[in-house]
Amino acid sequence: MKQLDINELVSPSDIAMDDTGGAVVNDRISFLLQEIGMLFDTSRGEVLGDERFGTDFEQFIWDLNASNTDISSYVVNAIYGYTTTGGLFDIGAETTISPGTDSDVIIVKITITDPESDSRPVNAIYRIS
Repeated sequence: MKQLDINELVSPSDIAMDDTGGAVVNDRISFLLQEIGMLFDTSRGEVLGDERFGTDFEQFIWDLNASNTDISSYVVNAIYGYTTTGGLFDIGAETTISPGTDSDVIIVKITITDPESDSRPVNAIYRIS
């Protein structure tokens, strides 16, 4: 079973409801971070109507030939392919694979830069085991 620990992420309270019951997003990057959290927390095949949505990190945890570059490319392509706002940002990923007791542990640092803003890039770190 996939376990996901999320550090440096916004909380669900960053999306609030307006008076009509619609979602109000405080900022674009917060919305993307929540989309990434949903994407990473969904295994491929769990969503009815779109069996391709989700991630399959198990393939990397058990693959002895998987490189950090392979996983980083997978992460960036998943974000661009399965989030509604990922294409609005410059996204990079750095991956580290560490040995664990039962299986390897993947640490992914995602860097999100908003090309329409002068603000610093936002980093989100995910631990996948």
